[in-house]
Amino acid sequence: MNLWVYPLVLGVGKRVFAGGTVPAALLRLARSATYPNGTLQLSYETAGDPTLGDMAAGSE
Repeated sequence: MNLWVYPLVLGVGKRVFAGGTVPAALLRLARSATYPNGTLQLSYETAGDPTLGDMAAGSE
């Protein structure tokens, strides 16, 4: 997964993951790069087997 972070000061920003979100797989930072304008490129890879869910209706 590649995540780009653009620094911007406006107050409250968008959350990538909502509070209480349970991760489906563990991620490990594989690479990172910082650019002159302050932008970060973060590359993550899985660090274990993912947990798969079921989107079928009535599977609660």
